[in-house]
Amino acid sequence: MNRRKLSIVFLSLILVLALVLSACNGDNDSQPTGANGATRYEYKGELDENGWAVEAWIDVKDGAVVDAFFDYVDEEGGLKSEDQEYIDTMRDLSEVGADISVIINYLENYLENNTDVDSVDADAVSGATSTYNNFLTAAEDLYKQAGLTE
Repeated sequence: MNRRKLSIVFLSLILVLALVLSACNGDNDSQPTGANGATRYEYKGELDENGWAVEAWIDVKDGAVVDAFFDYVDEEGGLKSEDQEYIDTMRDLSEVGADISVIINYLENYLENNTDVDSVDADAVSGATSTYNNFLTAAEDLYKQAGLTE
């Protein structure tokens, strides 16, 4: 009889533990959390023919963008803005000597400090038309996800 009581107590403990652990799981449908409790909104593009995909995110708290990221990422997680060989090659091919790392940095800062794409400086992105177009797509999507624009 003691063995039966022990089995019941043990099974009860297992059941309680399972319930507690499942309650700790939380809501899997919620947005990722950024720094300082901000809500993170993410955009991921498809790999292009050169193996790069746009990745961008904004952290929003109290209706304001508090942090942002914009760059191209390859399959290994490398960033286009840090790939010196790519930067040098593109600068040499560009008619205006565009430095893609400077352009990406400008666009990332723009993403963090604005809530629309109406005032991107054309001179700042000169020589990087596809990067600019990809930025517009990502930024508009992120601002819309966050409810910062219609």
